[in-house]
Amino acid sequence: MNQYLDGKGTVALIEFQPGSMTNDQRKKGFTTGLKDYPGLELVADQADGSDANKALTVANNILTAHPDLDGIFGSNEPSVIGASQAVKQRGLSGKITLVGWDAAPDEVKSLGTGEISALIVQNPFRMGFDSVVAMVQHIRNGVEVKSEDTGIYAVTTDNMNEEKYQAILDPSCSNPPLPDDDPWLQYVQ
Repeated sequence: MNQYLDGKGTVALIEFQPGSMTNDQRKKGFTTGLKDYPGLELVADQADGSDANKALTVANNILTAHPDLDGIFGSNEPSVIGASQAVKQRGLSGKITLVGWDAAPDEVKSLGTGEISALIVQNPFRMGFDSVVAMVQHIRNGVEVKSEDTGIYAVTTDNMNEEKYQAILDPSCSNPPLPDDDPWLQYVQ
């Protein structure tokens, strides 16, 4: 958000399910990050119950209460979709920075048109792949993997067509989102 707003402005957070670990971690990351940029002020924080229609209502309520809002962070797919619809309906696309989480087809499409500035994207292919590898290693060798960070990526309108990000946005065995030096790459090609 800071990158797009040059360190100043008012922002809103649309979270999905307060109390859920994923929601709370994303909220904490966003609000903790804001502390590094004192010129960015969080003026609204509302939840949508992980419902795009409710997110649309929430975003419209926020935009009504804060007509000079500079940015919105949507913490999951429905939050981003609803906020994007509200911004578009009000003719504010390109005027309000919208950063969101996930990479559903509608989000990626809106990223491509510039309605969404950036998406924070996980690597579900890698999550599934590493889970299978961990299971096989455990069965064969008794190796226990307690946690595996498969990474997150900031995908923007400017970089979304790069091969690295296309592999994450549209993974396949012919274009897997694995590092070139990954020893397991041989098994998916």
